[in-house]
Amino acid sequence: MIKKLVLLAFILSGLKSYAWEHESFIKGNLNIGATTPYSMPKNITVAGFNPLFTPSVSYEISVYRLNSFKVFTGLRYEAKGMHVKADVKGYYTEFYQNGSQLSGYFTGANDTKAYNSYMSLPVKAVYELNSKWSIYGGGYLSYNISSKFNGYARDGYIWIDNNTNKIQVTEGEFDFSKNVQKWDAGLEFGTKRMINSRLGVDVNLTTGLVPLFGKDFKSITFSMYNVFLGVGVSYKLK
Repeated sequence: MIKKLVLLAFILSGLKSYAWEHESFIKGNLNIGATTPYSMPKNITVAGFNPLFTPSVSYEISVYRLNSFKVFTGLRYEAKGMHVKADVKGYYTEFYQNGSQLSGYFTGANDTKAYNSYMSLPVKAVYELNSKWSIYGGGYLSYNISSKFNGYARDGYIWIDNNTNKIQVTEGEFDFSKNVQKWDAGLEFGTKRMINSRLGVDVNLTTGLVPLFGKDFKSITFSMYNVFLGVGVSYKLK
């Protein structure tokens, strides 16, 4: 991971050295969202949601400018997490109950907590509408530096052995943290309003294009993506 960060720093310094004119910002955000399928399966009903404390801190520099159009890149630490309670019906999953692994179609209550941290390289195009407002869009590449995805299945039953054996579930535990993919990539859109010459308010939406789990992961049968809204402040250094 250290080699990757050094490589990113080298890339950024190289981009900066070729810029005719540049600006730089530091930004702090809170991310609110979820690791979720694009479309929620009909057999899942959300019963409770907690966004958790998921901050991001970044440094950004402009590497190109043409009139009101700019290109920015940088380096960003970000956390993306959630705590979701749901009622599920006929939901395929795997968990452990009383030391035994159970795989099959579960009906009951599901309690999932996810908290993943990333180092990200964003690249975005910025258009200044006027001296205060700007809009932007682009993409990002992220490397996962820590992952957590675990929870419980409670108060229900699971059909196993090709739906021939029904087992009551009081509380089963699952932990898929080690199955979270190391790389993520996606799109980012947002807007910024400068309060004065240095301080700005920033709102952005990031949506992942890479599933949280790989193709070989079978414990969840649908793809999940990081979709988060960030709200925060930025400070212009130069």
